[in-house]
Order: sequence, then structure tokens, then C-alpha cells
Amino acid sequence: MTISRRFASLLSSFSTLLLLLACFTLPALAQNNKGTIVGTVTDPNGALVAGAKITVINTATGDTREATTNEDGTYTVPNLEPGRYRVSVVAA
Repeated sequence: MTISRRFASLLSSFSTLLLLLACFTLPALAQNNKGTIVGTVTDPNGALVAGAKITVINTATGDTREATTNEDGTYTVPNLEPGRYRVSVVAA
């Protein structure tokens, strides 16, 4: 009976260790080094501009990403590497 108590104690300790490991490790997996540019396009009168073409260029690498504004005039360009970017807008 002593062996089964020791086994139960060991199993309980192991389970606790696994639970603690999961609690402290899983949140770290959600971290990343990517950024997002979010904006709203308006005309000179302050009206929202839907359907504008957004071009985002990494000034160091030349990598280009494009987006289009939605009906609210907003755009999102996700998953960008750290760096400096130039944003340009073209709309009719």
C-alpha cells in the first residue's frame, strides 16, 4: 500500500508540474514581433473615402503591401516586420 501512495503522490506532483508549465508557457507562444498599420482616409472636407488604394512600403527592404479602405474609410495592414514604412493613398 505504501508503493501505491507514493505513486499517487508522484502522479499528483507530475500533474501539478504539467499544469503550471502549461499556464506559464502557453501565453508566451502568443507573442510575436509583427506590427499592424491601421488608418482612416478622409477627403479635404472630412468625408470618409471608401475604396481608396493603400500602399505600404518598408523603406529599408522595399517590401510592399496593399490594402483597400472599406465603406468606413478604414484600412488595416497586418503582419508587418519591424521597421519604417511609407504609406501612400490613391483615390478617385
